[in-house]
Parts: sequence; structure tokens; C-alpha cells
Amino acid sequence: MCNISVIIPVYNVEDYVLDCLKSIQNQTMTNNIECILIDDCGTDHSMDIISDFIFQYKGNISFIVLHHQHNKGLSAARNTGISVAKGQYLLFLDSDDKLYPNSLELLYGLTLKYPGVELVQGSTFAEHTNAFLLNKDRFPEYSNNKKWISNKIVNFTIQDPAYNRLIKRDVVITNSLYFAEGYIQEDTIWAYTIHNKIGSIAFCFEPTYYYRMNPFGIMKGADKHKKASSFCRVFNYVYKKMYEQDKISYSEIVYLEKNASRAFKEIGDEALNMIIVLNNPLFKYLIILSSNFSKSLINKVYRKIIMPILRLLLTSNKLFSYNVDLTDRNTIL
Repeated sequence: MCNISVIIPVYNVEDYVLDCLKSIQNQTMTNNIECILIDDCGTDHSMDIISDFIFQYKGNISFIVLHHQHNKGLSAARNTGISVAKGQYLLFLDSDDKLYPNSLELLYGLTLKYPGVELVQGSTFAEHTNAFLLNKDRFPEYSNNKKWISNKIVNFTIQDPAYNRLIKRDVVITNSLYFAEGYIQEDTIWAYTIHNKIGSIAFCFEPTYYYRMNPFGIMKGADKHKKASSFCRVFNYVYKKMYEQDKISYSEIVYLEKNASRAFKEIGDEALNMIIVLNNPLFKYLIILSSNFSKSLINKVYRKIIMPILRLLLTSNKLFSYNVDLTDRNTIL
């Protein structure tokens, strides 16, 4: 029996991957754990470091190395890991980050306390910020309110990164909750993919993940247009999924709004020309309001009164899809 499959994509992380592996080695819970490393064809010595580590390792954890024939990206590497994982739960770990020594014990402990829980969200310590640390005042330790869970995930109240959470493998396989390949903001898309598939969630309030601010990360060196383009691609991808529904929910409007606002923050009005619903004046106005970070009284009125009204109006799929041609290649990145 395997309790947890830790899935680690590897690409040009020679400066960090040994710390990542040692953090697995040093776990207080080591029985029934497998660690799946996916070689995504980097150009440095990451895989040599991994090979040396595994050769010298004498513990209980099962280390498995898979090799891509060519570089496919983070999403594809995670999907490769999912395809061979045998654990009851999956945990995604980026190879430039690391776990705390008791992370797996804390996270798995909540699956024992709440049998059958489908997702266990850990608390993340990020260098230079405490934005990802969970607060007991904002979250219960456990909830099986599916609507509440959906809203919190799709509104990013629960952070969108896929790492630092246990998710039941059966839920992933049964619902085909794989990562969209070819997108930089894959975690943001995955948040939408899973938001209405999770029936129960538990929260661990102790730090279980150390997020390293890697200066060579995919988006760290990206210019404003590249970042904006990435957010717009996510928007368009998800909007096309939503368009197939009879109705778009209020929380889904907020999801779209947040993604469009990220792009608008980078390059202003130019971003609106990269988004499918650019010809919807209500949505355009909503994005402009959402991107205004002024603390003035009038802005507070907009945020508390005007913006919720706009979102409610936009929940009508007929209204939100205002004169949209999904076959128009100029609106799809």
C-alpha cells in the first residue's frame, strides 16, 4: 500500500534539487511513501545530482525516476507523474522548493482525522512574504460544503498553486483533473479545473512547504507583455470552457475578473484587446474598476456596491457572451 505519491518535475535546478531531495529524506513519516521524479530534459547537472542521491539513499521511501524524450514543460511532467502514481494521495512539489521535516506527517494526519477527505491544503512559507500562510480565523480545519469549497478555490481565497496539498488520486483520475499543457500559468487553470470536483477539504495551519523565490523561475524574468499574454491565454482558455455551460456563476465571474485584472495591471488597455470578451462594455468596466487600487471613498463605493452589481449582471451567459465569436482567431491567443 502507498499512502502518498510525491511528484517532482525536474528542469535545470542543480542549485536547489539536493535540498529538495533531502527534505524528502528527512521526513518524520517515511513508510508507504513514493517519490516520483520526472526528468524534463534540462541542460544542467540536476539529474546527475539526483542519481547520486538515490544511489546513496538507504531509507524506506521509494524513489522513481521517469525520463521525457524532450522538454515538455511543468504541466506535462506532472501529468507523467500522475500516470504512474500509486499513492492514495498525490502531492506536487517543485524541485526548487522543499518540505518541512514533519510536512507529510501533518498533512496525512488530517486524512486520518477526517477519513475520505479529498483535499488537504497545507500552509506555505514563502521567502520575503507571509501571504500563503493559512489563518485559523479565515478557514475551518475541515469542510464538506462543496459550494463553499468551490467558491474559495475559484476566487483564489485558497491559493491557486498546485503544490503543498494532498489530493486524492482517485478524484484526479476519475475526473481527469490533469494539467493543461503548453500554458505558463498552469496552476491558475488547474484551480478552475478542480474547483467544482472537490467535495471535502481540510486545512493544516502549520507550515508544510518552503517556497523559494527562484530568480530564474519561468515568470521571474518575463517582461510585462509576456506576463499579460500568459494571463490572457488563461482567461481565454477557461472562458471557452465556461461558455459551454448554461450559466456562469458569480464566483466564476470573479475568477475571470482576477485573471483579466492581472493582465490589465501589466499593460493597461492593451490587455483588453487580447481577451475574448473585449467587446462586452460591462466586463471592460468591471476590469478597470477591479484594477484600480486607490483607497479613496469613491473607489470603496465602487468595490462594495457597483462591482457586485456588475458581476451579477454578467452571470447571465447570454449577456456575458455579448457578441463573442469563439472562432475568431484574433481573440484567441
